[in-house]
Formats: sequence, structure tokens, C-alpha cells
Amino acid sequence: MKKLLSVIFCLITVAALWAEKPRRFFEWGMDVGAGFGNSFLRPTDIFNSDRLIKIDLDEFAKRSFDIAFDAEAKTFFALNPNEKWSFQLYTGVDAKMFSSISQEIAAYLAEGNADKSDFTGTGNFGFSVFADVGLKGSRKWGKWTFGATPAVYAPLLYSSKPEMKVRLNTGESLEASLMFDTELYSAIPLEDYLSSLLPESATMSGASSSQSFPLGFDLSLAAEYDLFPVFSVGGVISHIPIVPATMNNRARIRASYELPSGQSLLDMLTGDEFDAGDIKYDVNFDDNGVLVFRPLRFDVFAQYKPFSSRLVVLKPSIGFSVLTVYGDMLCLNGGLEAQLNLGRVFTLSASSSLLENIWRQQAGFELNLKVLELDLGVSSQSQDFLGSFQLRGLGVTFGLRLGW
Repeated sequence: MKKLLSVIFCLITVAALWAEKPRRFFEWGMDVGAGFGNSFLRPTDIFNSDRLIKIDLDEFAKRSFDIAFDAEAKTFFALNPNEKWSFQLYTGVDAKMFSSISQEIAAYLAEGNADKSDFTGTGNFGFSVFADVGLKGSRKWGKWTFGATPAVYAPLLYSSKPEMKVRLNTGESLEASLMFDTELYSAIPLEDYLSSLLPESATMSGASSSQSFPLGFDLSLAAEYDLFPVFSVGGVISHIPIVPATMNNRARIRASYELPSGQSLLDMLTGDEFDAGDIKYDVNFDDNGVLVFRPLRFDVFAQYKPFSSRLVVLKPSIGFSVLTVYGDMLCLNGGLEAQLNLGRVFTLSASSSLLENIWRQQAGFELNLKVLELDLGVSSQSQDFLGSFQLRGLGVTFGLRLGW
């Protein structure tokens, strides 16, 4: 009897290991995630026994210094009536921010002014916040699977091609100046908020009175073909612009700083009657609109199942994105993901990818109890490939599904 039970247990275990992922008739779910990364600093540079920030100045001087942050949240309701059709109604919000200082500024900060007393450098930053509502549908025809996702999106905040210039002269007479110029677009007028945020000396002019909420419409398409039972290929085009959103509330923000003349570097170091001066702000509000698109993205991918099941799945991909928040920058995307599916319950994954200028090394875990599914992912990320293995940034994703 014990031998029979052992055989039955082994057969059930093998069947579970090779089983396909269960399909829920209906489900509600949510996904949240956030991440940040930089191109140079490691945790050991900041958190160490000496309680000092340790930086390799020679390496820091060789490149620009970049920082990026992103966050997203999504909730959805899905319906899968049969093996051919699936539908998902979702809503979500995502935010991106980046900041960069040029290699000239990095070199000046690292090397000082011993060899160069007159210095000019640039920097920039930008951000965007989008909300959207969409309906995702897919249909399987033979070896083909097609999908389409029409979506209505609303840009909530958008910064258009900001610019920053810095000049410093440490000769006999210390000279310093800074100029910052950006256009900030919002779904609602920002006069009251910026007035409370900026100092009373800031110059405010104009008005943005548009109350129309910016809405746009785009379309995402997907297709996949089963070349062989163990190998399939596909492609996805995301955010094909159909109707762009128009943001009419603009705040043109200019900030400038100039050190009062006739002072020396010694005055600044000793603090003897040193006048640092003030930053001047000039903000103009108007209704000059701008058309805002979500980042256009194209990817091709493949799925390979070396054991003719979902036990092991390999997913290479390559593509590109056009990021308007970076100033219409074309970014190469790509990666490789490996999954180990232990039946209908556990899935382990590991991936290495480049997405929108950020390298990510990610590990994931999925627990699927059919009525309840939990997904967790943790990644190390950076704008530098080697830095993505050194925890120069961190990303976390969490997913929850409930259904039957």
C-alpha cells in the first residue's frame, strides 16, 4: 500500500511540474511598482564604516551623472470565457522622472579648478505623469494570437525639454551664474500652487484659465505565432497615437542666479562679508497648448520551451521606444528572461534587460493558488550596465490576482 501511495504521489508531482498555467474565468487584480537608479553611486559609496561618501573621482569625471525614477499602479478586471477569447478592463497611472548633469560639470566637481578657472556646463531634468483607462482583448485563431488595446489617456503633469546652464569663474574675481528654463504643463491651472511654493520675490504674470481636461486616445497591437510546439514569435506596438491630448495650462518657469561681482573665492571660504545673492524667478502662465503623446514602443519577442511544456521558458526580446519626456529620444530596448514553472503553483524567473535607458537585473517569484495569485519582483538597476549588478538602483514590483 505504501509503495502504491508513493507511486501515485510521484505521478501527481510529475504531472504538476509539467502542467500548463491555470486559466481563470474571471479575475480582479492589481500591479504596483517603483524603481530608481543612477549611473555612478553604489550603496557602499554612501553607507560605510567611515560614515563618509566615498567616490572614485577619476571615474566620476569621465561621464555624465544621471538619475532616474519611475512608479506605476494599475488595477483591472479580466474575463476569460474560453481558451480563445480574453478581455481586460483596466485603469492605471504611471510617473517618470530623470535628471542629468553633463560630463563637464562632473569633471569640474571631481577635479576642482586647479587647471581650469573658467568653466561652463549644462544639465537637464524632466518628468511626466499619465493616467489611462483601456480595454485589452485577445483572440486565438489556430497558431495565431492577436491582441488589441484601445486606451484613453490623460497627461496630468508634463515637463517639456528643460534646460540648465552653469558658469563659474574662480579667477581673481569670483563669478558664478546659473540659468534654468522649462515649460511645465498641467491638467489644471497651477497659479495657486506655484505662488505658495516659490518665494514672494518671484515675478508672476499672465494666467492659464483653461478648464478642459486633456484626454488623448491611442492603440496598442500585439500578435504571436506558434512556429513550432516549442517555439513562438511575436511583436507588440504600444501607444500608437490616434488622437493626441492637448494640455492648455502652461507655466513657463525661468530661474536665474548671478553672484554679486567684486568678491573673491577667499571671501566665500571665510564668510567675511560675503554676499551670496538670491535666485530670481520669473513665471508666466498662459493657455499656449501642446500636443502630448505617450511614449511609442515597438518590441519583437520569442518564446522557447525546450521541454515541450511550461516547465522552462526562455523569452528573448528586442525593440525601441521614443520618449517625449527626454526630448523625443530614441531608446533601444532588449532583454532575456528565463522562467522555471513548477506546475500550477510556483514560478521562478530571472531576467536581464535594457528598457528606456535603464539596465535591470531582476528576480521574480509567483505563487498561484488559482483563487489567489501573488507576484513579487526585485531588481538592481542603473543607466550603466555594470552598475546594474552593483545595486546602483533598486526596483520592486508587486502583483495580486483574485478570481476563479
